Amino acid sequence: MRRASALVAGVLVAALLVIAVRALLQEGERYSGTNSVAANQPVILLGGGQRLCQAGELVPADTAGIELAEETGGRPGPPIDVRLRDERGRVLAEGHNDGGYAGGVVAVEIPLQKETRSGVELCVRIPRGASLTLYGNVNAEGKLELAGKERPGVLRVGYKRPGSETWLALLPTIAERFAVAKTRLAGPWTFWFVWALLLLAAGIGIRTVLRSTGEEA
Repeated sequence: MRRASALVAGVLVAALLVIAVRALLQEGERYSGTNSVAANQPVILLGGGQRLCQAGELVPADTAGIELAEETGGRPGPPIDVRLRDERGRVLAEGHNDGGYAGGVVAVEIPLQKETRSGVELCVRIPRGASLTLYGNVNAEGKLELAGKERPGVLRVGYKRPGSETWLALLPTIAERFAVAKTRLAGPWTFWFVWALLLLAAGIGIRTVLRSTGEEA
Protein backbone atom coordinates (compact mmCIF):
# COMPACT_ATOMS: atom_id res chain seq x y z
CA MET A 1 0.00 0.00 0.00
CA ARG A 2 2.76 2.43 0.94
CA ARG A 3 4.77 1.56 -2.17
CA ALA A 4 1.73 2.14 -4.40
CA SER A 5 1.02 5.47 -2.71
CA ALA A 6 4.64 6.53 -3.19
CA LEU A 7 4.44 5.59 -6.87
CA VAL A 8 1.25 7.62 -7.36
CA ALA A 9 2.78 10.60 -5.55
CA GLY A 10 5.92 10.35 -7.70
CA VAL A 11 3.88 10.27 -10.91
CA LEU A 12 1.86 13.31 -9.81
CA VAL A 13 5.00 15.27 -8.89
CA ALA A 14 6.63 14.38 -12.22
CA ALA A 15 3.50 15.43 -14.13
CA LEU A 16 3.38 18.76 -12.27
CA LEU A 17 7.06 19.36 -13.04
CA VAL A 18 6.51 18.70 -16.74
CA ILE A 19 3.54 21.09 -16.81
CA ALA A 20 5.55 23.77 -14.96
CA VAL A 21 8.54 23.46 -17.32
CA ARG A 22 6.33 23.63 -20.41
CA ALA A 23 4.62 26.73 -19.04
CA LEU A 24 7.94 28.41 -18.22
CA LEU A 25 9.29 27.72 -21.72
CA GLN A 26 6.21 29.08 -23.49
CA GLU A 27 7.28 32.05 -25.61
CA GLY A 28 5.21 35.13 -26.45
CA GLU A 29 4.79 38.87 -26.06
CA ARG A 30 4.75 39.99 -22.42
CA TYR A 31 3.51 43.01 -20.51
CA SER A 32 5.69 45.12 -18.25
CA GLY A 33 2.42 46.17 -16.59
CA THR A 34 -1.03 47.71 -17.06
CA ASN A 35 -2.96 50.51 -15.37
CA SER A 36 -5.41 47.89 -13.96
CA VAL A 37 -8.39 49.37 -15.82
CA ALA A 38 -10.82 46.95 -17.50
CA ALA A 39 -11.71 47.69 -21.12
CA ASN A 40 -15.42 47.03 -20.65
CA GLN A 41 -16.94 50.38 -21.71
CA PRO A 42 -16.51 52.84 -24.58
CA VAL A 43 -15.07 55.95 -22.95
CA ILE A 44 -14.67 58.41 -25.79
CA LEU A 45 -14.98 58.76 -29.56
CA LEU A 46 -11.73 60.44 -30.52
CA GLY A 47 -12.00 62.66 -33.56
CA GLY A 48 -9.21 63.41 -36.02
CA GLY A 49 -6.87 66.23 -35.04
CA GLN A 50 -7.96 66.17 -31.38
CA ARG A 51 -5.44 65.49 -28.60
CA LEU A 52 -6.59 63.27 -25.76
CA CYS A 53 -4.41 63.12 -22.64
CA GLN A 54 -4.60 60.89 -19.58
CA ALA A 55 -2.79 61.91 -16.40
CA GLY A 56 -1.28 59.92 -13.53
CA GLU A 57 0.05 56.89 -15.41
CA LEU A 58 2.78 54.66 -13.99
CA VAL A 59 5.08 53.49 -16.78
CA PRO A 60 7.12 50.44 -15.73
CA ALA A 61 10.75 49.95 -16.65
CA ASP A 62 11.35 47.81 -19.79
CA THR A 63 8.27 49.26 -21.51
CA ALA A 64 8.68 49.44 -25.30
CA GLY A 65 5.06 49.73 -26.41
CA ILE A 66 1.76 51.35 -25.42
CA GLU A 67 -1.41 49.28 -25.92
CA LEU A 68 -4.87 50.85 -26.07
CA ALA A 69 -8.25 49.11 -26.23
CA GLU A 70 -10.22 50.42 -29.21
CA GLU A 71 -12.97 49.89 -31.75
CA THR A 72 -12.60 50.94 -35.38
CA GLY A 73 -16.24 50.48 -36.48
CA GLY A 74 -15.29 47.69 -38.87
CA ARG A 75 -12.81 49.83 -40.80
CA PRO A 76 -9.00 49.62 -40.74
CA GLY A 77 -7.75 51.64 -37.80
CA PRO A 78 -6.28 55.10 -38.51
CA PRO A 79 -2.65 56.07 -37.87
CA ILE A 80 -2.12 56.94 -34.23
CA ASP A 81 0.53 58.91 -32.35
CA VAL A 82 1.30 58.68 -28.63
CA ARG A 83 3.45 60.89 -26.43
CA LEU A 84 4.57 60.42 -22.82
CA ARG A 85 5.44 63.43 -20.68
CA ASP A 86 6.60 63.68 -17.09
CA GLU A 87 5.12 65.93 -14.40
CA ARG A 88 7.30 68.82 -15.58
CA GLY A 89 6.04 68.50 -19.14
CA ARG A 90 9.24 67.00 -20.51
CA VAL A 91 8.76 64.49 -23.33
CA LEU A 92 9.83 61.01 -22.24
CA ALA A 93 8.91 59.10 -25.39
CA GLU A 94 6.95 59.31 -28.62
CA GLY A 95 5.61 56.58 -30.89
CA HIS A 96 3.62 56.08 -34.09
CA ASN A 97 1.47 53.32 -35.58
CA ASP A 98 0.85 53.53 -39.34
CA GLY A 99 -2.72 52.22 -38.98
CA GLY A 100 -4.54 49.34 -40.64
CA TYR A 101 -5.20 47.46 -37.38
CA ALA A 102 -8.52 45.80 -36.58
CA GLY A 103 -10.82 46.48 -33.64
CA GLY A 104 -9.67 45.18 -30.26
CA VAL A 105 -6.31 46.60 -29.25
CA VAL A 106 -3.68 48.73 -30.95
CA ALA A 107 -0.03 48.76 -29.90
CA VAL A 108 2.27 51.72 -30.52
CA GLU A 109 6.01 51.16 -30.22
CA ILE A 110 8.06 53.65 -28.19
CA PRO A 111 11.75 53.80 -27.25
CA LEU A 112 12.63 51.36 -24.46
CA GLN A 113 12.07 52.91 -21.02
CA LYS A 114 14.96 52.00 -18.72
CA GLU A 115 13.35 53.09 -15.45
CA THR A 116 9.92 53.13 -13.85
CA ARG A 117 8.21 56.53 -13.86
CA SER A 118 5.06 57.67 -12.06
CA GLY A 119 2.81 60.66 -12.68
CA VAL A 120 3.23 60.32 -16.44
CA GLU A 121 0.83 61.98 -18.89
CA LEU A 122 -0.12 59.86 -21.91
CA CYS A 123 -1.40 61.77 -24.95
CA VAL A 124 -3.02 60.27 -28.07
CA ARG A 125 -3.74 61.85 -31.45
CA ILE A 126 -5.10 60.58 -34.79
CA PRO A 127 -5.17 62.39 -38.18
CA ARG A 128 -7.93 64.74 -39.27
CA GLY A 129 -10.87 63.03 -40.94
CA ALA A 130 -10.45 59.84 -38.85
CA SER A 131 -12.19 58.61 -35.72
CA LEU A 132 -11.49 55.95 -33.10
CA THR A 133 -13.46 54.73 -30.07
CA LEU A 134 -11.27 54.13 -27.02
CA TYR A 135 -12.29 51.82 -24.19
CA GLY A 136 -11.83 51.73 -20.44
CA ASN A 137 -14.03 52.78 -17.52
CA VAL A 138 -16.40 55.76 -17.58
CA ASN A 139 -16.59 56.02 -13.77
CA ALA A 140 -13.56 58.21 -13.16
CA GLU A 141 -12.85 61.91 -12.84
CA GLY A 142 -9.75 64.04 -13.18
CA LYS A 143 -7.91 61.67 -15.50
CA LEU A 144 -8.82 62.65 -19.08
CA GLU A 145 -8.51 65.89 -20.99
CA LEU A 146 -9.72 66.34 -24.57
CA ALA A 147 -8.42 69.45 -26.31
CA GLY A 148 -7.59 70.89 -22.89
CA LYS A 149 -11.03 70.26 -21.37
CA GLU A 150 -11.63 67.69 -18.63
CA ARG A 151 -13.68 64.64 -19.60
CA PRO A 152 -15.02 61.78 -17.43
CA GLY A 153 -13.53 58.31 -17.70
CA VAL A 154 -10.16 56.55 -17.77
CA LEU A 155 -8.64 54.53 -20.61
CA ARG A 156 -7.32 51.02 -20.32
CA VAL A 157 -3.56 51.15 -20.98
CA GLY A 158 -1.21 48.20 -21.32
CA TYR A 159 2.58 48.54 -21.24
CA LYS A 160 4.38 46.00 -23.42
CA ARG A 161 7.90 44.63 -23.19
CA PRO A 162 10.01 44.45 -26.36
CA GLY A 163 9.94 41.37 -28.59
CA SER A 164 8.97 37.88 -27.49
CA GLU A 165 10.30 35.96 -24.48
CA THR A 166 9.65 32.96 -22.25
CA TRP A 167 8.35 33.11 -18.69
CA LEU A 168 11.66 31.50 -17.64
CA ALA A 169 13.61 34.46 -19.06
CA LEU A 170 11.19 36.81 -17.29
CA LEU A 171 11.61 35.26 -13.81
CA PRO A 172 14.40 37.66 -12.66
CA THR A 173 12.21 40.64 -13.58
CA ILE A 174 9.20 39.10 -11.80
CA ALA A 175 11.37 38.54 -8.71
CA GLU A 176 12.46 42.19 -8.75
CA ARG A 177 8.91 43.50 -9.18
CA PHE A 178 7.66 41.15 -6.44
CA ALA A 179 9.48 43.27 -3.86
CA VAL A 180 8.07 46.61 -5.07
CA ALA A 181 5.83 48.47 -2.57
CA LYS A 182 6.69 46.04 0.23
CA THR A 183 8.84 46.54 3.34
CA ARG A 184 12.34 47.99 3.09
CA LEU A 185 13.76 44.58 3.92
CA ALA A 186 12.14 43.01 0.86
CA GLY A 187 14.25 42.40 -2.23
CA PRO A 188 14.31 40.08 -5.26
CA TRP A 189 15.35 37.28 -2.89
CA THR A 190 11.87 37.49 -1.29
CA PHE A 191 10.27 35.97 -4.39
CA TRP A 192 12.59 32.94 -4.35
CA PHE A 193 12.23 32.58 -0.58
CA VAL A 194 8.43 32.45 -0.82
CA TRP A 195 8.58 29.80 -3.54
CA ALA A 196 11.09 27.77 -1.51
CA LEU A 197 8.67 27.83 1.44
CA LEU A 198 5.79 26.72 -0.81
CA LEU A 199 7.82 23.81 -2.20
CA LEU A 200 8.95 22.84 1.29
CA ALA A 201 5.34 22.87 2.52
CA ALA A 202 4.26 20.74 -0.46
CA GLY A 203 7.06 18.25 0.25
CA ILE A 204 6.14 18.00 3.92
CA GLY A 205 2.48 17.50 2.97
CA ILE A 206 3.30 14.65 0.57
CA ARG A 207 5.60 13.02 3.12
CA THR A 208 2.90 13.25 5.81
CA VAL A 209 0.31 11.63 3.52
CA LEU A 210 2.69 8.78 2.65
CA ARG A 211 3.56 8.14 6.28
CA SER A 212 -0.11 8.16 7.25
CA THR A 213 -0.93 5.71 4.45
CA GLY A 214 1.90 3.42 5.57
CA GLU A 215 0.72 3.41 9.17
CA GLU A 216 -2.85 2.58 8.13
CA ALA A 217 -1.59 -0.27 5.97
